[in-house]
Amino acid sequence: MIFIFVVIASFTLLLYLHVTRNFHYWKKRNVPYLEPTAFFGNFFPVCSRKQMIGDFYKTIYNSKRTEYVGFYTFDQPCILIRDPEIIKNVMIKDFHNFTNHAVTYSKDDKLSANMLFFTANSKWKTLRRYFSTTYSSAKLKNMFGTIAERCDGVIRHVDEVSKNEIDCRDFAMRYGVDAISACGFGIKADALQKESAFFKMTKQLSEMATSMAAFFVAPILVEVFKLKFFESQAAHYLKDIFVSITEKRKKCEYVQRGDLIDVLLQLEQDGHSVDENLIGGAAMQFLFAGFETTGTTISFALYELAMNRSVQERLREEIRSLCGGKNKISYEMISQMGYLDMVLKETLRKYPALPFLDRRSKASYKVPGSDLVIDKGVNVYISSIGLHYDENYFPNPYKFDPERFASKQNPWVYMPFGNGPRKCIGSRFAELTVKTILVKLLLNFRVKPSPETPYRITFEKNGVLLAPEGRKLYLNFERIHPKCT
Repeated sequence: MIFIFVVIASFTLLLYLHVTRNFHYWKKRNVPYLEPTAFFGNFFPVCSRKQMIGDFYKTIYNSKRTEYVGFYTFDQPCILIRDPEIIKNVMIKDFHNFTNHAVTYSKDDKLSANMLFFTANSKWKTLRRYFSTTYSSAKLKNMFGTIAERCDGVIRHVDEVSKNEIDCRDFAMRYGVDAISACGFGIKADALQKESAFFKMTKQLSEMATSMAAFFVAPILVEVFKLKFFESQAAHYLKDIFVSITEKRKKCEYVQRGDLIDVLLQLEQDGHSVDENLIGGAAMQFLFAGFETTGTTISFALYELAMNRSVQERLREEIRSLCGGKNKISYEMISQMGYLDMVLKETLRKYPALPFLDRRSKASYKVPGSDLVIDKGVNVYISSIGLHYDENYFPNPYKFDPERFASKQNPWVYMPFGNGPRKCIGSRFAELTVKTILVKLLLNFRVKPSPETPYRITFEKNGVLLAPEGRKLYLNFERIHPKCT
């Protein structure tokens, strides 16, 4: 019995020493840090689902008033940057050392290996150069008619169900799928139809929300359990569709659409290897990165407009004044709506879809003007939501106040789409799709709180992207006559 006790005690001690072996890392370097606990480091609130990962980084941001804060993800030392000038160095000036994200994918996950978000170094640079042409100004203008048509479908849908309170996040995500599928791939998804298989599978992509966090913070779990970033059934279904579309375009003469499929064909014509995993990975990146973030942003914007009636009325007045008596909107009109732009920017300040940014140091890096050295392989984090709620930059941060953006904000404290060479390439498309549906909805409906509307938004604990708790957001829509297009 004594022998067994000694063995167990020795094993426990050795295990404890192993999992805490790095816990003096930041102290030795004289870096302000959070005191870790065995096994979890500082990550227990996320593991126990008490906090979503974005709130976790926001808590770290608020824990100190220093330029940076050291912390531990399990046993790995990480650092969160708070100072805008250092953030600028990481994102722009010294980007060559922080080119890659801190995410990991399994070697068996061929689709993730071909997603722009996961790719690194030269492969990322090549794909980024090609894919960024998808959303040029000229192409966005050409897409506007397609986007507006999808908005009209939303108006008809809301008209049909407006007697009841509506989960606006649901129809907003369906609209996002319709707009991205049509503009990006030439697909008619019919996502507003309840039986839409395409929407069902697209939504299913993100249903592995809990395991998604592991790709950002627990590479060993990803490798050991061979985790896939996307749900397998949905991924294979959608990949087959995208590959089929690409093959059909190869075999026939067609008028170029200038969409992602055309970009992939051009990539192949220029001598790059384009297989079905690259087609599937690239297409699903565009779809996944766009539909949920766009839908959630729309629903949060509608929520704030419902809760701030004066803002809604002022925005509606701007829309009507630019539309005149025609009740029709155009790309140029959207571009001229200054208050609409302010409303969207304030929505993205309060609710950045991806509430943190991440990079991995490629080599030992001394922060200019500081004693801090970030070692090779250390993960660097920036809490965009922490910056967005910092009273030093945004006074009274919980108030929805579009007037903040009457003047230009510091781009290193306001980063809803990231910044630098890794900034989201679809940001302008996302802004256009959100603005267009908001204009259409406000011309046709007054948005009001319903009995199910929360007084204050709380976030879903699972997953990486911001979402309202329960992943639903109910509002009432009151018809304004006459109908407007």
